[in-house]
Amino acid sequence: LSGTPCVWRGLAYIMSKLTFNEQSLKGLLHYYDDYGEKLLDNDVYQSFLTILDNAKKNLEATPDLKVLIDALSTNINKERSPNGILIAVQQVQQPKGKKIKTKKELTMKVLQVVEQTFLVSVPITV
Repeated sequence: LSGTPCVWRGLAYIMSKLTFNEQSLKGLLHYYDDYGEKLLDNDVYQSFLTILDNAKKNLEATPDLKVLIDALSTNINKERSPNGILIAVQQVQQPKGKKIKTKKELTMKVLQVVEQTFLVSVPITV
């Protein structure tokens, strides 16, 4: 997925209003690598939790389906774990293209990612 956080939120919200069957849940699990990093956005994360809750309510609880929902739930929550956030920060530390040379540049880049990811303003005192 490309685009802005607003686009990600909109798509996730629309998806949360759809009814997912077993095949569509398998698709979500299969393509997790394409959208996993977007789960750091709280609205996207909440929409995916809604998708899981609706799937649990609407689908018969067969053992295979429970395993599928649990695997998807684990992936979704993994991205929000402290380790998942740490990985996002480490990706910032190893940017593509321009190398970050100073601690100040690194701090500014990390703060920028935090602001974009969590939509919070971080006071800069470097």
